[in-house]
Amino acid sequence: MPEHILHGCQSKPLASYLKSLGILRLVSEQCDSSARGSWQDGCFRLSCRLDEAALLRFFLAEYRPSPLVSPWNGGSGFYPGDNKEGIDAVAKSEDERLVVYRRAIASIFAWPEFQEIYALPAAKRKARGEEVKKNKEAILQRCRSQLPEECLPWLDAAYALREDKAFFPPLLGTGGNEGRLEFSNNFMQKVCELLLDTPEDRQGAWLRASLFDVPVPTLPKIKMGQFDPGNAGGINQGREFENKKVQNNPWDFILMFEGTLLFASALVRRSPGDISQASAPFSVTSLSAGFASSNLQDTGRGEVWMPLWSHPASVRELRRLLGEGRASLGRNQVREGLDFARAAAMLGVDRGIDGFERFSLLERRGQSYVALPSGTVSVGWKQPVALLDEVGEYLKTRPLVKPDRLPASFSSAHRRLTEAVFKCTEQPDAARFIEVSRCLAKLDSLPALPALMPRPCRLPAGWIEACDDGSPEVRLAAAIASLRADGKLGPMRAHLALVDPLKPETWVENSAQFVPWRGEALEGLVKILQRRIMDAQRLGASPWRAHIRLDPADLLPLLEGRIDAALLAELVRAFSLVRFASGMSQLWPHPLTQRKLPYSASLLKALHTEWPNSVTALDTGKLTNENRIANLISAGRTAEACAVAAQRMRAAGAGKMYLPDSFDEAVRGIQPLPLLVSLLVPIRSKELLQHHLELPLQS
Repeated sequence: MPEHILHGCQSKPLASYLKSLGILRLVSEQCDSSARGSWQDGCFRLSCRLDEAALLRFFLAEYRPSPLVSPWNGGSGFYPGDNKEGIDAVAKSEDERLVVYRRAIASIFAWPEFQEIYALPAAKRKARGEEVKKNKEAILQRCRSQLPEECLPWLDAAYALREDKAFFPPLLGTGGNEGRLEFSNNFMQKVCELLLDTPEDRQGAWLRASLFDVPVPTLPKIKMGQFDPGNAGGINQGREFENKKVQNNPWDFILMFEGTLLFASALVRRSPGDISQASAPFSVTSLSAGFASSNLQDTGRGEVWMPLWSHPASVRELRRLLGEGRASLGRNQVREGLDFARAAAMLGVDRGIDGFERFSLLERRGQSYVALPSGTVSVGWKQPVALLDEVGEYLKTRPLVKPDRLPASFSSAHRRLTEAVFKCTEQPDAARFIEVSRCLAKLDSLPALPALMPRPCRLPAGWIEACDDGSPEVRLAAAIASLRADGKLGPMRAHLALVDPLKPETWVENSAQFVPWRGEALEGLVKILQRRIMDAQRLGASPWRAHIRLDPADLLPLLEGRIDAALLAELVRAFSLVRFASGMSQLWPHPLTQRKLPYSASLLKALHTEWPNSVTALDTGKLTNENRIANLISAGRTAEACAVAAQRMRAAGAGKMYLPDSFDEAVRGIQPLPLLVSLLVPIRSKELLQHHLELPLQS
């Protein structure tokens, strides 16, 4: 079976994609039922019994245009004052290829409404026509019940009738029109101009250009509408400064609309008790993310995600895919662009699809809509994408205030997070998960968030591993964020947001454990260190209980100033949203380096860690926590702080511990801020005792 590589049929723009499907549908339904189509490198391939000459001859001599009629639309050609060039040409034609078209048009003009309109004097027809158009629902119902069966594909693609009102899929605008551009009337005009009035040699040249991208010297000026933004005309859209109409191939226009007939809308429901919902193939609400020109103020009709497949498929298979293949997440049908991206990444679509071309139907150039190519999304099993589910659901949470009262800071942070999640679905690696974490931290840090969102976001336990790129910032942030509750002392999350220390998923108006965070990143963490020690003393709790503990050597990048402090702070906030599990205690069993901590840092850290009785023979009750050491370090008196720590250690039973005569030299080069932050990081006390302080373990 010959295979035709149709270089003129690319997967984008949308006009070209639809044209490709139109070719496959027409060849299969009118000529060769064994025809198959597939995509390779963005180019459509058609397999059928016809060779190239026979394929061209079919379209030039045998192709029967589908009867596209829209009597519910003003400008459709059926009402007084409409452009009737196309409808009159079809009605008067004797061409056998238009016999069904003529029958459909005659059927509509025979309806009582139109009989009444054209029986009136010419001066009164227009007013009566306006009255008839107002009863749009009745006309839509009459079309389904009385038009020839050949019209049903167009009706299914243009609208679906619900109990309350009609539903118009975004692909065909508002029922087959885009502003003043009425699709069916323009389709009739182009069909008649091309098939009835254009010499066959010119038809053939244009057809070869449409199918195989063969250059032609001239083309007529045609409006392609929203389907091909680059050829829609306007400023800088052609050789002249402003082109109201640009040259386009009439075959492209005709075959494009033939392709839309495969996208039948329907009414669906999950169970007999559900309310019927209108659904269009792979159509979702708009998402202002994932492409360069996205904007918070974008007005859109929605998005269409056009499937790409490399295995040759018949029209019957394609109809089944488009008719029944709805993207899903779990048991829920996808209705938003972000959900669709997650579904595609997790194979939540019918098998056989390699990817999707995403087109956003957005308002551009005034009030005109364009089908903006918004990226290609591949389909494949990307397990980490499942971790984005809770963030995706959080982004869909309805704010507590009306949209027009949302602060610009919230809208901006919300959009950046949406954009980051969308990119992460395409490439769910550690770098993308870190970017999502940073954007989530910026949103979570907004002071007004408790008044805007009903709850904080929560993250699954696997989130930290997904972010692990081997950097020290991820380890340090995870350990700090994992500081857990002890009695009435809350977890790390309680210091970062106005939440209930005993129920971190719940906002509160006031919390004594909350630390307002302003200024430099490390300074904020130091304030939390001081508050946590103070609260632990007040509440009689241990401040160092944690889900994750690091090797003491992992503190070296922090002490040596080799970390991104802003990244560390943002990751601490993001990771504080994680639901920590008990199995995370040994997440990083091996240190980043085999070097030892400075002795002074190890000594100070010994007073800021949890000592299980099974590890050491020290009297840990004498290693009480207080802010004296932190205050000394903050004042630049680090050597004095080390001396106090040494006294505590000796009092606790570490009599054989090495102590220098003075700590002045030992603390030289150690910066106070990083040292203080290191006191907040949970570490494994066994390694600290044995390898860094060189003290014996419990025998």
